[in-house]
Amino acid sequence: AMKETLDGSWLPMATGGDAKQIALNGNRIAFSNSAGAILAKDDVYGTWHVLNPDGRATEWQLEGGNISAVLDGNFAMKEALDGPWLAMATGGDVKHVQNRDRVVQIG
Repeated sequence: AMKETLDGSWLPMATGGDAKQIALNGNRIAFSNSAGAILAKDDVYGTWHVLNPDGRATEWQLEGGNISAVLDGNFAMKEALDGPWLAMATGGDVKHVQNRDRVVQIG
């Protein structure tokens, strides 16, 4: 659940008790579950978009308008909720991604 103001009401965002990581960036809200599926929306009252229906994201983050993720050990990035995943680093051995101000560090 989230609040738009400190004194506002709690708004339910995701149910089922399986949210593992949550991120907010501007109006974009995202969370992932234990299967590694990432869901995001660009408005509190908007519709959730499942960004990777097969799951398997071990790490992800929001930075500006971008969504970065480690999917099956490969680094990929999206520029829009419904846009394609763009391969950034492949080979299956990426463990960590840090994306800040369009500077990306891969480990």
